[in-house]
Amino acid sequence: MLKNPKNTHCNKPMNKKPIVGISTCLLGENVRYDGGNKLNLYLRDTLGKYVDYVPVCPEVECGMTVPREAVHLVEINGNIRLMTVKTNIDMTGKMNSWIKKRLKDLSKKQLCGFIFKSKSPSCGLSHVEVYRKSGVAKNSVGLFAKCFIERFPLLPVEKAESLNNDKRRENFIERIFLTQRWYALNEKRIHFDKFESIPNVGMAIASKLRRLGFKSPADLAGQDPFIMYRNLCKLTNKRHDPCLLDVFISAVSFCNGNPPKPWWKYTAERKAKLGK
Repeated sequence: MLKNPKNTHCNKPMNKKPIVGISTCLLGENVRYDGGNKLNLYLRDTLGKYVDYVPVCPEVECGMTVPREAVHLVEINGNIRLMTVKTNIDMTGKMNSWIKKRLKDLSKKQLCGFIFKSKSPSCGLSHVEVYRKSGVAKNSVGLFAKCFIERFPLLPVEKAESLNNDKRRENFIERIFLTQRWYALNEKRIHFDKFESIPNVGMAIASKLRRLGFKSPADLAGQDPFIMYRNLCKLTNKRHDPCLLDVFISAVSFCNGNPPKPWWKYTAERKAKLGK
């Protein structure tokens, strides 16, 4: 039974919905080669209440008509080409040119995930048939899906059919909401102007960071917390509690864009490096 996204623990109130890319045909739009669609009622009517979709149809958006001659992937001299099935017209250049522009546009939208139509020569995530003159040569990935994954390797992606599986669906929904929170957290980081805004850093730690010469949280990005700790010991002419190093590690990690963690979560890292 398909679950409602609000029943997953990740769906807490937020100011806006996560943005999710989706193959246009899955929303019921008649963009397929035969003039039809692949409407998925759950994606459109249930999940669609909790996310904002960005529909993408590679074939139509790159200039192909509806209806149109079907296309498939063909291996020619070791290269995979997008060819029309009957007339053998090579559409690869046209498609790749569009993909480059579309991915640039999508990079500006803070996508939290993407749902692909399976087995499509453009959108298939797996088991897309690649043909030779002798027949099917192997399975591959659709041209657009392949480039999307390469451009956004950390974004959650799924094929629509896989979301019929309870565990995979719940995992995907959790990940898109976590990605949304990740964007929100990074936006907040941009506006941090005080060390006390960093998790685990209070007034005492902030004063030590200032003594080391740092003026704002942005200065901590890319720093080596072990060197920071050693420099502070030299400046003050005393050995500080090693737990201070754990706090330095947590602060630098956060300013590098990583999720916040309690400072004691970094104790093992410190001990592994220093042997104590």
